Amino acid sequence: MSGDAVLKVLAVDDEPILLATLVDFLQMYGFEIVVATNGEEALAVARQALPDIVIMDVVMPVMGGFEAVKCFKADESLKFTPVILLTGRDSPEEIVYGLSQGADDYLSKPFEERELHARIQAAVRTRRIY
Repeated sequence: MSGDAVLKVLAVDDEPILLATLVDFLQMYGFEIVVATNGEEALAVARQALPDIVIMDVVMPVMGGFEAVKCFKADESLKFTPVILLTGRDSPEEIVYGLSQGADDYLSKPFEERELHARIQAAVRTRRIY
């Protein structure tokens, strides 16, 4: 991936309005976006699209964010893809658990757009080191 390549972001949320808001925000920053509505779908989409980063809700039907991030990190083709978890519940216990499952970062909803953008850039910078 070259320095000026457009980043491909996988946005994952089961709530259509929140997913649309996230997509609008990501498009505003010029990212290429692929979407999924649960963790299982996110894995399937990611294996095809090979995104640069995943922004994923924690609480979703079928497969939630905690289980999905564990699967991402166990998958040979996805294990180095940064995953940022989004949650409405930001207890320290939940954050520690999410990070222990393999999440690279954590952000509380509602998120501040500039903060999410900065965290995406930081996660991708870190990935480029490896």
